[in-house]
Amino acid sequence: MSHLKYLSFAAVAFLGLLSTSPAAHAAAPTISPELMVSSESIKTVEPGVGVGNGVYLVVWTQDSRLGVSVLGARVRASDGVVLDAQPLTLFLGSYFIASTPAVAFDGTNFLVVFSGFARYGYDVLATRVRASDGAVLSTEYLGATPKNMNPTVAFDGTNYLVAWWGSYSPGNAASFSAVQGNFLRPSDGRPVLSQPFLIGATGSQTAPQVALGGGRFLVAWHDGGNILGARVDAASKTLLDSTPLGIAVSGEDESGPTVASSGPEFLVAWQGAGGHVKATRVRGSDGAVLDGTGFAVAGPVLAAAAVTFDGSDYRVAWQGMVSGTRGLFSTPVFTQGVAGTPRLLSQVHPSSTGWDVASIAAAGPGHYLVAYPQFDAQYGFDRIKARRVEGEPCSERPPRIVMNGMAEPTLECSAVGAYSDPGAQAFDGCGNPLQVYAYNSGADPYGTGPLMAYEGTYTVSYHAWDAEWRQASAMRTVHVDDRVAATLSLQGGAHLVHTCGTEWGDPGVEAQDVCYGDLAEQVVRTGWVNSWSEGLYTVTYSLTDRGGNNSASVTRTVDVINCPW
Repeated sequence: MSHLKYLSFAAVAFLGLLSTSPAAHAAAPTISPELMVSSESIKTVEPGVGVGNGVYLVVWTQDSRLGVSVLGARVRASDGVVLDAQPLTLFLGSYFIASTPAVAFDGTNFLVVFSGFARYGYDVLATRVRASDGAVLSTEYLGATPKNMNPTVAFDGTNYLVAWWGSYSPGNAASFSAVQGNFLRPSDGRPVLSQPFLIGATGSQTAPQVALGGGRFLVAWHDGGNILGARVDAASKTLLDSTPLGIAVSGEDESGPTVASSGPEFLVAWQGAGGHVKATRVRGSDGAVLDGTGFAVAGPVLAAAAVTFDGSDYRVAWQGMVSGTRGLFSTPVFTQGVAGTPRLLSQVHPSSTGWDVASIAAAGPGHYLVAYPQFDAQYGFDRIKARRVEGEPCSERPPRIVMNGMAEPTLECSAVGAYSDPGAQAFDGCGNPLQVYAYNSGADPYGTGPLMAYEGTYTVSYHAWDAEWRQASAMRTVHVDDRVAATLSLQGGAHLVHTCGTEWGDPGVEAQDVCYGDLAEQVVRTGWVNSWSEGLYTVTYSLTDRGGNNSASVTRTVDVINCPW
């Protein structure tokens, strides 16, 4: 028998309205005027940004007739002042083609990694930049073989991990394409390991991205329409997932992964079907993908998104079209796996490069900078610009509900037991507790609660409202299932003696089930006693209850003796 409990919100919503009162909407954050980061009169694209010691370092590539250079400029986080009137030259493009720079910070210096066509093919290079004065310290080549591209970097407190896609050749074996990496010392930017190590299995792998959290790196990449990943332990420098994690494998032709970490968990976002951004959380301790096929974040987008963690929430930066206007947006994603409302940071000129990716870094909760290419009509090409966001208030975050206990428990059916709901807690965007209203918990006036004496699937729902009447809801699915077989016990002895010539009466068995009670009438008896013929007979009793559970069979022997003929 199945009892399904469906939800009606009317009574609960009414109570919620009575329990709260409207409050003035919190002040919006400050979005800075558009900062001119790349001041040179030449096309600049592919921004990357990192932050440390109160300074953002914005880097980009510059295309000229001599080659493609990698340049950068520091931006003071407190007020947005561009500290370098002339861009820092991180790598000079004299017949050199550079692309896809990325940035990390080690406490003193930034490390900028990028790929470029030099020597015998595309290689991965790393340049250190001192945060205090912008001094360019050194540049190292990292790839052991040609065709190394799309580097990404994160710092673990001791070393950098640089990961990239390229040609991998272990020992004297034939080379193949794979995601790989190496650790770099912050003191000189040189590799820790003599050879790069394999991170991803072979396949059509591109666009790796890396973040650090809880002593582990997560590297995510695009592979044949899927988003895969692997964790690397920072202390032991070992790969934890020899079989890549299936982060997004729905077959929607996912691409453009980006990753950030809150510490115990990572957020991986990517571009899915229809150009929309989706995301899922990945637990660092065991690599579990927590949000299934992912939840919607933004879109449709014009280029891959970028994500950072600001110490409180994730921030996803993206370019897209909204109501016919092209713009740069940021969407908060909360650590519970819920996306907030997108915020327009800047309109973007329709002639700006469509494929170029914005980059984002955060200096603290609600304080971040987004760098992006913006078409400059005066010069007729893109230049790297930026917007700072300061003081995004916690009151703008939606409320959230955290359920105590399991979200989908399976409980043993019981004819005498009663359901006890573990309840839930609710908080507003600033972490202040809110009252929770439950429906069908068994301890509220809106439902009997899951019926423990009847197998079935039941729902218990929770609702809360913050001071601006924004609602948070959660639902617990309770499965009541009979998983324990009935107990069979013989009535009478296990061995009986019967005098031949009289009818034998079977004493039967007792059959008690915790869910369905007395099931003696459903017991199946096999074997036969011929009370008119001497002999030893066996009778077996068995039972399969309505839950499909098989009881342990019991047997009885009957000795028919002393026939008068």
